[in-house]
Amino acid sequence: MLWKTIVIVTILGAPTMQVVDTEKVGYPTMEECYYRGAKMIFSIMQRSPVIMGHTFCIEVENLKDKDEDKNKDEDEKASPEGKMT
Repeated sequence: MLWKTIVIVTILGAPTMQVVDTEKVGYPTMEECYYRGAKMIFSIMQRSPVIMGHTFCIEVENLKDKDEDKNKDEDEKASPEGKMT
């Protein structure tokens, strides 16, 4: 399974919480996912006064495997059921 990082931060003076989503989908381990979240919060802290920051890692399907399965199903549908002689 792959992991996706989502970060929620509260910035001083902002009326609502800010949700930051990584563009990359697919950190191979949960540890790498949380590490990426920590780096994102640190980066935001360099520009704005952060009051609170949380990192969430959600498990996502492997999109590459899903695409391969879809292509396999399409190939099976497109191939003739029997050979013509």
